[in-house]
Amino acid sequence: MAHFTNVQLAEAINDLIQADVDVKTNMQAWLAGVVGGGPNTDGEYPLIDYQANSVLTKCPAQLEDDVANEVTGALGYKNEADAAQTASETAQTAAEAAETAAELAEANAVVAKDTAVTAKNDAESARTVAIAQATAAAASAVAAAASASAASSSETAAGTAQTAAELAETNAETAEIAAELAEQYAEAWANTIEDTLVANPPGDGTTEYSALHWAAKAATFNPVLYATLAGATFTGPLITEDSATGAAGFNIPTGVAPTSPNQGDIWVVADDILARINGVSTSLLGGGGGGGGTAWEQVSGADTIAAGEGFLVTNSGGAFDIDLEATIAADDEYIIHNSRDSTGAESIEPNTGHTIKGTGGDVVGDTDTLVLAAGETVHLVAVSSSILEVV
Repeated sequence: MAHFTNVQLAEAINDLIQADVDVKTNMQAWLAGVVGGGPNTDGEYPLIDYQANSVLTKCPAQLEDDVANEVTGALGYKNEADAAQTASETAQTAAEAAETAAELAEANAVVAKDTAVTAKNDAESARTVAIAQATAAAASAVAAAASASAASSSETAAGTAQTAAELAETNAETAEIAAELAEQYAEAWANTIEDTLVANPPGDGTTEYSALHWAAKAATFNPVLYATLAGATFTGPLITEDSATGAAGFNIPTGVAPTSPNQGDIWVVADDILARINGVSTSLLGGGGGGGGTAWEQVSGADTIAAGEGFLVTNSGGAFDIDLEATIAADDEYIIHNSRDSTGAESIEPNTGHTIKGTGGDVVGDTDTLVLAAGETVHLVAVSSSILEVV
């Protein structure tokens, strides 16, 4: 099961911080806007919310200029401007109350919420932005009130000022909601109890856990119970998953034989799997039952093979001869495999008086040799004290 990692949590917090920085940057540009400024040189600047929605809004300087130029006497609309100011102050009061509540919630946070502190601080920053927006709206209302002596033809301009104040109030409410949601999300990421998934939203509801969950898991983690990559001794049975069409449950990679294998060692070479049993490297591919079978030996130089033995030959240093033992008896078996890594063929020589019979003809002792190419295997079985057959 996938987990919500600290890296993923850090990325989510970083995204929230970046969104907060973008909102602040646009708000500062809007507050510092000049008459005729903005992307369209009409005094309008973009304002964005925490969902990255952008609205072109006249800056305070442009609003003041519009009122000064168009309003020559707006005394009749002073009450409307006062009402807009009152609404803005109400929004400011609500935002401040929200800030106070958030700070109280932060004071009660536990140490386990350390990983979510940044997100909560961002929520406080969002409230600060909301207060700044409400303050800007109040400033716009004051500017409108200052022009109350203008003519009644300024109704349209006064209406524009009121709209700006209402927009600022809406933005303040939106920011307050975003701050509260961010605080709730931070609380969920920090304090959802151990072994309980973080609900959707903010989590996916199926795989993600809180910082409190992972802190509890870390506190109870016991490394002694886990095997390390450097190796470990298991005190109980080692049981792997079942083999399937896609993969085996257990795998030993192909390599080379250890120089000094220990009792019980198992390894795989290019064309065999072997085990160290009673001081002998024995192929697990050999036949027999009840602990019997061929005793395999790795050979890299001239040697004599005895009954019941199997030679794994590698002649990377140059070809050499393999001799059969001088005395054979019926049912004696000899297996010789010339590795694919060998650089050439191997010669197998029966002793004087012995004959190897095969489909390609007879190999007479002390006269002929049986040639075994790289990668080939021969299995000889004695049918008498002088005759061997290739099986």
